[in-house]
Amino acid sequence: MKNTLKGSARNRNEKQKDKDAAKEEICDTVCSDLMAVECIPNIRASSAYYKLKLTAHNFTVCNLATHDAMAYWFDESDCSMSASIFASCLVDYLSELLNQSLKTIIVYSDGCGYQNQNSILSNALLHLSVVRKYLEKGHTQMECDSAHSTIERNYKNIDVYLPSQYSIHTIAARKFPTPYRSRFLDHTFFKDFSDEKMMVYKSIRPGHRPGDPTVNELRWIQYETTGLIYYKINFEDDLQLLPTRPTNVTHYNSFPNLYQSRPKITKDKWTDL
Repeated sequence: MKNTLKGSARNRNEKQKDKDAAKEEICDTVCSDLMAVECIPNIRASSAYYKLKLTAHNFTVCNLATHDAMAYWFDESDCSMSASIFASCLVDYLSELLNQSLKTIIVYSDGCGYQNQNSILSNALLHLSVVRKYLEKGHTQMECDSAHSTIERNYKNIDVYLPSQYSIHTIAARKFPTPYRSRFLDHTFFKDFSDEKMMVYKSIRPGHRPGDPTVNELRWIQYETTGLIYYKINFEDDLQLLPTRPTNVTHYNSFPNLYQSRPKITKDKWTDL
């Protein structure tokens, strides 16, 4: 019980400190998370219950100081669920922030491996001045949760027939202080950050021997514009250089498109739709 309370306090204090720093314009502090999956069509008619449906997803990024929130909606007819998908969304939002100001960006998220804590995302963020902070398991309450709840309530009793309708309902879900922003993405939006020829870091594990820390134990990853990565196992630790030797890649920020054409869905699902 004491460890649980300590973990909750560490998360809360660290995030509040960075939120206050963002309000003082010392840095930009955001959080990101994936909303629970939605289906298309999402209707109340009982005849649709046993039909195969299209899945839709919303990856949300919230600014803790300005309360700006961007929802990136996409569905399985345009992409699969892979690390490059989430990296493309996050890089898009962070690049927009950096175009407005060159302040360091701090990003909070949970430790979901394929979504937030992997070498593919790390290679995507190498050319940005970003600090990733991972909340301890069981204590991952974030502003994104509130945004997701507000968005879901807005279409709770409304029939949804098209994936793009979720994006429209997202914008209408909040009026104060500003409406949520939303983009409905197609396959041309996503970049392939997993191309091995452009992977500067093959692994972000802070050690190689048995007993060394693993990736899911990381609480802090700091990316430098020089291409170096620093890490912490606990928020209160000193920064250490990631021991993995980087590969010499000359154009690691020129990533190719993830898809050359729109992915196909199964015939059974197409028939039911």
